[in-house]
Amino acid sequence: MYFIEFADIGAVILQQPDEEWEISHQERFHKAYEKTTWVRFIKTHNRLNGIVFSIAEFAIITGVIAPFAMYYVHHARVLYALLSMGIILNCLTVVAFGTRQWLDKEQDVGWKRFREKHERERIARENPDLLRNTMIITLTALLPFILVGSVVFELLFHKEAQ
Repeated sequence: MYFIEFADIGAVILQQPDEEWEISHQERFHKAYEKTTWVRFIKTHNRLNGIVFSIAEFAIITGVIAPFAMYYVHHARVLYALLSMGIILNCLTVVAFGTRQWLDKEQDVGWKRFREKHERERIARENPDLLRNTMIITLTALLPFILVGSVVFELLFHKEAQ
């Protein structure tokens, strides 16, 4: 059996897998995975923005979209219903992780980052990609089923994400 792999240079390689190829492929996958875990993005976002704030933020989005979803379902507008339900599920993913963090009494930064200069500097130093990651979460929450699908995939196939 042959597998197609996208190389780093963008070329497509057709090769028969052997044990060495399989190990190197898995190592590269796990290295890339460690850098871009959705669960890590969400938990870091919640911790740095304030867990309760993140829960409220995404719950409000859910509350705004939910009446539209019900309207679309009631009037058999399937495409719009699916789109709005996808957004709701994405937002509820962030709410669920936030709730779990809150119940586990995880320490968050929240409003301290706005009040204390040394705290802002520390956060910026330790999280240089904070703005980018926040934008990724926000945008994927608005793209139906993307965030929830990515998180479910991660939780099913990468036990270390939990």
